[in-house]
Amino acid sequence: MKTVMKAGRYYVGDPCYMFNDNWGVVCNAYFGEGCLGKDGNLEVFGETIFMDSTAFGDGTYADNKGRLYAVDAGVLGVVPIKLRGIDNKLKDAEIGKGLHVIDFPQDFECSCEEGIFVFGDIVIDTRQDDDRDAYEDEEDDNEYNFSEEDEDNEG
Repeated sequence: MKTVMKAGRYYVGDPCYMFNDNWGVVCNAYFGEGCLGKDGNLEVFGETIFMDSTAFGDGTYADNKGRLYAVDAGVLGVVPIKLRGIDNKLKDAEIGKGLHVIDFPQDFECSCEEGIFVFGDIVIDTRQDDDRDAYEDEEDDNEYNFSEEDEDNEG
């Protein structure tokens, strides 16, 4: 599904970082009565937002411009920045650290197909590839596998 958003300033990333108390309102708009997410545009607080599920849930995903996006709720989206004031969750110090506010000078299309998000000229591919799998496996080995020596020193 494609959604056309109006030119303006938007938060681009996981919408859970924009909302605290009202995150449930966004989730209800997305999931509705069932457990399956809707594709694309949602109407919340009188504004249109775009939100869809990533291919593999939580993680950090890169766009075609080198920015990284933190995902903690398994979704990516585009939210008008004016909704920032609903819960005042997104702080200036966090912007640019996996959370991005981007100006779109003209109307733009948003879509997601098979884990590939397109927001105007921004493309975020959330499908895992072999390089990412290898890195995560190596990281997991270092973080969770303890040597016998480490176990002896824990107690």
